[in-house]
This record gives sequence, structure tokens and C-alpha cells, in this order.
Amino acid sequence: MNVKLPFLAGGLCTLLTCSGPRSTLSVSLAFPPVPPAWETLLPSAQWKLEWVDPQGLLRMETLKNPSGTLDLAADRSSPVLAYPFWPSINIPPGLVKPCGAIFPFDLQNTPGDTLLGWGKKGEGVLQLSWIGGVAGYFFKALAASEGDRKTVPERFDWPRFGALLKDPALSPAVREDPWLVDWLGVAQRTRASGFDRRRLVPRPQGTLSLLVPAEGPWVNGDPFVPPPPWTVGSRVELSALEEPGTLFSPSGFLRYSTSGWAWFPGP
Repeated sequence: MNVKLPFLAGGLCTLLTCSGPRSTLSVSLAFPPVPPAWETLLPSAQWKLEWVDPQGLLRMETLKNPSGTLDLAADRSSPVLAYPFWPSINIPPGLVKPCGAIFPFDLQNTPGDTLLGWGKKGEGVLQLSWIGGVAGYFFKALAASEGDRKTVPERFDWPRFGALLKDPALSPAVREDPWLVDWLGVAQRTRASGFDRRRLVPRPQGTLSLLVPAEGPWVNGDPFVPPPPWTVGSRVELSALEEPGTLFSPSGFLRYSTSGWAWFPGP
């Protein structure tokens, strides 16, 4: 059975086909709540914000609070990503998965609306979400991969992609934690031959055995993964990818991958 989907939709202006002055839209950012376990353990986060400005250039800015306003090209879809980090306890950007949004599909009518899916177009408020962070990362991976102009991310069907991530036919593991997918590999193959939902499968995982190095509570840097019920000194088994993951405790953080693990005490 052919399960390829027409995820590449025309009608959107792209960086490769448009020229001349662009109209802009100023949007306010609405951030999602942080996972309760993070809120309990960690202080208030700062945010490393990434977006594409109306000239098509990648911009970055640090926000001390979860609020802000951006000017975006009104006639082009683009990703916005926000990476939480905690400089007061030596946790830099990149150790925790981002939240994000795809403009204009995540525009909401009311700040703080719960994001149930793409396609609810409003004006002025861009609703970031944790699932939107996955979409924003995939958008950037598509843009960085080589391929035909027909497969650029500005022409991708993002509302349908959002619906797919909640489809019961998708792997249960991927529905629970979409960061298990090899999004860079999916992006490269999508640019080469089109999108195929059969590629949305969990990456192979290994198992690490370790002695818990510090008192909990522990929380995961992936917002879709529940906190582990560890106690200090106990031996635990931890599923790991080749890509490093992060676990946090009041005393520091643990970086781990299939290559091993390392403990970084806090300040």
C-alpha cells in the first residue's frame, strides 16, 4: 500500500522563488507551560529564541522572561524555536528540547489557548508549544538539506503534519515522544524523494546501567518523558540514543548516550 502523503503544498512564497520587499506581521509570543516536574525542581528559565527575519536571515536573542514580539514575513511560513536554559545553575541552551511554532499556522486568536493542532489562524499571537518545537526543528532540518525546490519547507503541508503526529496509526512510542524520530534523516529523505509517514519510527536505543549519582527528584530534558523515580545509590537501567540526552537533579545534571554517561555537579 502506498502511504506517501501530499505533504508538499503549493501557494506559499519561498525563499527560493520570491524577491523584492516583503510585507511584515508583528506577532506576540505565547509560551507553553513548562512541565510540572521542571517547575518544581528548576528556577525560572531564560529562553534562547531563534527565528527567521523578514529578510530571510536566522536571528537569535535571549529572553529573560517567556514573552516577546517578533516581526515576521507575512507571506512566508517560517519556524520559531525557544530553548529554555538556566544560567544561574550552569545549564546552557541546548541541553533541553525546545518549544516552538510554525508561522502562520500556529497563530491563535487568544493568548494562552491550548494548542490542539495547526490551522487555527488568528492574528497577532503566535502560540508556541512543545510539539511545535519538534515541527520547528524539522522545518530547519528540511531547510538545511539538499533537494528540489518543490520540497522546500515553505511548501510543506504543516497542518497535515500536525494532525499526523496525533494519528493513532502512528507508532505509540512516537506519539508519546516524537523526539525519538530521526528528524534529520527524515528531512534529508523528504528533500530527496518526498515525505513518507513510514519513516516516523523510533530510533534504535541502547541500555545503560548506572548507579544514581545524586539525590532526586530527577527530571528529563525531554518534555515528553516523565521524571524517573530514582533514589541515590540505586542501580538503574536507562534507555539511550546515540544523540545525548540530559537528566537533571538538585545537585547537577547527567548527560548520557549509547556511548556512556557523565555527571556534572551543580554550582
